[in-house]
Amino acid sequence: MSKLLVDLQIENTNVKEQGLTEKYELEARILAMESEVVDREEAEQKRRDELAHLHKQIEVIIKLLAAPAVLLVVCCSGMV
Repeated sequence: MSKLLVDLQIENTNVKEQGLTEKYELEARILAMESEVVDREEAEQKRRDELAHLHKQIEVIIKLLAAPAVLLVVCCSGMV
């Protein structure tokens, strides 16, 4: 009878250890996935910032390209 009780206690301990191991592994996977999400969000924000910067540069270039045309029209119309 006592051998059966010892065997059950050993089995119970093994099941608990297995459960704890699985829990640890799942928590580690969750942390890794959360870290990946944060990394991707940071990369996405960086791309958004770069895109906004490029849009501003395009606006400046367009204004610079448009300005000489206006000056040219003013200069040419004054000469006529």
